[in-house]
Parts: sequence; C-alpha cells; structure tokens
Amino acid sequence: VRVLSPPPVHAALRSTHPTALALPPTTLLPAGLLPAGLLPEAVALNTVLFGAFGASGASERMLTPSGFAHAWALGVILWSTLGWRGFVAGVAYLLCGSAVTKVGRAKKEALGISEGRGGRRGPENVWGSAATAALCALAYRRGGVGRAA
Repeated sequence: VRVLSPPPVHAALRSTHPTALALPPTTLLPAGLLPAGLLPEAVALNTVLFGAFGASGASERMLTPSGFAHAWALGVILWSTLGWRGFVAGVAYLLCGSAVTKVGRAKKEALGISEGRGGRRGPENVWGSAATAALCALAYRRGGVGRAA
C-alpha cells in the first residue's frame, strides 16, 4: 500500500476559507492501482481546482467539508484513470445533481421531504453516486486498456 498526500494548500486559502483545508490528509491505494504518470498531475490539478472552488465559496453551497474532501479524492481517481473527459463528466454530474436537488426546494421543505443540509452533498452522496463509476474507471485502467485522451 502506497500513501499519497496532496500538496499543501496555499497559505492565502488557509486563512480565507476553511473548507479549502478539507482535503484528505492521505489516500490509501494499493501500489500500482493508478497510472503513475497521471497521478501527480491529477493530485496537483485537483488541489488547484478544489482550492479555487473552496475559495470561491461555491463549495459551501454544494458540499459539506467532508464531502469536499471526498469529491477531491474522486476527482483524482477520475482524472488519473479517464483523463479530462472522465473528470468533466464527474463535475457535470455534481453540478446537475446539485441543481436538481434545489428544484422545488421550498415545496419539499414544506412537505418535510427535502434533502437534508439544504442539498449539500456529503461523502455518502459523493460515493453513493460515483462509487460504481470510480471502481469501473480503476478496473479499466488496471486492465491495461489504452490511455484516455
């Protein structure tokens, strides 16, 4: 098992936005599960993008702090296994899911059937929606099928 740590978050983000620090401290993955060449790129890219997402305040409307950390890990898996297309599909799914949750929110709240936390996604939502896709992406890469462009 190899322990992977994301690069540190820039000090400016640390002082202005607490969820920017919510990146997982370590990710445990079996050695060789992710392509070595794409993993550093995926970690760096997700750290920068999620840092900007956290600093913008948008993450607070869409994700809980722990959901933010798990979404970062999912982003690393998607980018390092499927490339930018897999990553963009995951982001689009998050945006669409968050928008749909908010449709008719006032009526749902009045009926007592609204999504908890105002529709913000936690780790259970991140992995409940994406665990199968992430496992398929990992299996695809593990199987040695050509690199996603």
